[in-house]
Amino acid sequence: MKTRIFKNISLSIISVLIVSSVVYGALGWWEWVENADTWESLTATVWNSLVDGVVKKTGSVAETITGIKTFSSSPIVPTPTWSTEVANKGYVDWLTAPDKPVFRSYRSGNQGISWNVETIVQFNAEDYDPKNEFNTGNYRYIPQKAWYYSVNLKITFSVSDVAKTEARIYKNTSLIWIQTTTGRTNVAQNITAWLGEVVYMNGTTDYLQWRWFTTGGWNMIWGSSSTNFSAFYIGD
Repeated sequence: MKTRIFKNISLSIISVLIVSSVVYGALGWWEWVENADTWESLTATVWNSLVDGVVKKTGSVAETITGIKTFSSSPIVPTPTWSTEVANKGYVDWLTAPDKPVFRSYRSGNQGISWNVETIVQFNAEDYDPKNEFNTGNYRYIPQKAWYYSVNLKITFSVSDVAKTEARIYKNTSLIWIQTTTGRTNVAQNITAWLGEVVYMNGTTDYLQWRWFTTGGWNMIWGSSSTNFSAFYIGD
């Protein structure tokens, strides 16, 4: 009888010691987790089992996973390796990166053009120019990234005779592109022309400018949708 009582007491004591050890160990582990400054040593499995639904930034301040988080630096994005990933990344970079030169300008009101005189077209407004490279004071486009550029011109005229007109694109002081259009009849009509060219720009001093020459009978129809001058960087 005494032996059985002794065994029961011993088992009870052992059980209490085991439970106490487990509880103490768990509390100690949890205290370490709550006060840890570095979380790299925790595996995903351990982390999720301990604090499911909670994230840590610096120190021991916990936040819920849901909601908008502010980081002191940009997250590290792996470099794409698969060809489709590379292509898609390049497309996204093109749409979002602020360092891709592009602009489109236009004339917001009428500009008097004298016949038989080469005249600088005074584009004084812009649809877009994120890098502020088109100068609405001297009407020059001076991109700050060296490479080839696609230069585009849309012109809408009102013409009433068979006189001719010329759109002249200058790179610096050199004429690099001329487009001549001649009126078809003496009946008043509107003519729209789309012109395009590829030009290398050195990214520092090179500039583009549009000048107009007409022998008479032509009037420009101004406005963003009718007449505009644009260019964009051709590259990655």
